Amino acid sequence: IKSEQIQPLWGSVSVSGDSDTNVVFTDVETGEEFTIGYITHGVTEKIKLEKGKWYTVEGAGSLTISPVNVRVE
Repeated sequence: IKSEQIQPLWGSVSVSGDSDTNVVFTDVETGEEFTIGYITHGVTEKIKLEKGKWYTVEGAGSLTISPVNVRVE
């Protein structure tokens, strides 16, 4: 896998993970970053992202993000 991107189905996405981490979404067209400051194991946070745009996601551990489309290269 070279890269993986997500696209929100609606105006926000839910994010949870298996470790404590910051989560950074980066708009692939503009480079603008959107950050969830800190999530802890088992806690779900929501973030507003623009529907129809593609984002890369960075964070530690295994993240669960929904509802999204996924593009893998």
